[in-house]
Amino acid sequence: MPSAISDNWMVQLLRISAFPIAGVPVADPHSWWETTVGSAPDSMTSKPKEGLVQSSGPVDETSQLILSCLPDRIDWQLLPVNEVDLSPDYPVIGNFEAALPKFVETINRWLEQSCPEIQRFAFGAVLVKQVNDRASGYSEIAKLLPAVNIDAEGSTDFSYSINRPRASTLNIEGLIINRLSKWAVMAFKVFKLPMLSSEGVKLVTHAADKETYLCRLELDINTTNELAKLPKERIKEIFAELVSLAKEIAEQGDVK
Repeated sequence: MPSAISDNWMVQLLRISAFPIAGVPVADPHSWWETTVGSAPDSMTSKPKEGLVQSSGPVDETSQLILSCLPDRIDWQLLPVNEVDLSPDYPVIGNFEAALPKFVETINRWLEQSCPEIQRFAFGAVLVKQVNDRASGYSEIAKLLPAVNIDAEGSTDFSYSINRPRASTLNIEGLIINRLSKWAVMAFKVFKLPMLSSEGVKLVTHAADKETYLCRLELDINTTNELAKLPKERIKEIFAELVSLAKEIAEQGDVK
């Protein structure tokens, strides 16, 4: 059954990973950012010996987008802006339901316009929810893990990882989707240290070491490698299914 926790997941990371067909050159990754985002990146890095092309830039006041392209892997990541004034004291982009559509829209543009032939595709997310303490975090996670008996008061260092593969519903022969989820409760601590400007003015007047407890859910929803390549004309449908399966876990927990 859905828990109140599913309504309050905050996003620390959204990611897609595409794995090109081995031996097939990837065409012109330098142009992908501008074609997809609609403007030039704030920064671009190229390492020809490694075959790495990386572009990045802000999306809004709380998030930034990073594109990393290697010969065997392409990643688009949405992350919190490093400079954002953290409130609460852990970095997040925003609510899962609110942050997801903009990321999906961006990735769909790339899939339509620039995505090369790929063998595998993955959607990943790191979601967190603040709780009062470790025990209350374990109690919250227990509601989403019906197969696990968690002693909330008498245990520590709990982590749970499981993959529940499922056949795709898209009628693509041989398409199986891994549904990997990792669950934990973590303590997050931010240190705010005093700093001086060039004029000697103190910019931060305190050093806070407040400890914040978070339920943490890491998702990696990915196609298996049984197929020689994924059908290019259906890649957006595959992406939509991966996102839907991730949302199902966030809302309903570890379901078969």
